[in-house]
Amino acid sequence: MKPLLPVWARLVVAAGLLAALVYWQSTQQLDREYIEAGDRYFSAENYRVAEQNYEQALHFNPNDGETWRKLSVVRQELGDRAGIGEALRHIEADLTLEDARLLMALGGQIYLDEQYPDAEMLYRLAIEVFERVGADPSELANAYVQLGRALINTESCKTAMPQFLHAQELAPDSDAVPVWIDFCRGR
Repeated sequence: MKPLLPVWARLVVAAGLLAALVYWQSTQQLDREYIEAGDRYFSAENYRVAEQNYEQALHFNPNDGETWRKLSVVRQELGDRAGIGEALRHIEADLTLEDARLLMALGGQIYLDEQYPDAEMLYRLAIEVFERVGADPSELANAYVQLGRALINTESCKTAMPQFLHAQELAPDSDAVPVWIDFCRGR
């Protein structure tokens, strides 16, 4: 039986595979070097340079969830709240109930700083995680109330009302939800 490819063609294919393997290994090494540098700069509290290193690592390995987490922490230290959400969106499927609670706490801090669009984004992300992991209805209801409060400040009661009504469905015995529904109806 005659081979499917002549010897020279098999050598070309082998050389191409070898080049691809060498390239892959070199990018993996660069990825690790950037992550290690980012970790060192983070430890030294040089957050801007740590951010740059983590971003470079993600250039080589955009699916590295741990590096996306590190980048979100660095961005939190830098006060880049929109950047935190962008980084966390890349690992949303890996976020846990505890992560969602931290997102809610961060959203609350940002809300108090009157950065309502950023708080809204974090509340929405937390709600997605709460729903995915099957959080307690009262906790999910609270997240919808907080989202509604942020929406009142960024848009209007009209856009916030569905959030409050959904919160009421989730936690019909809540004392806080009717207050916000009445507030919006009074506007």
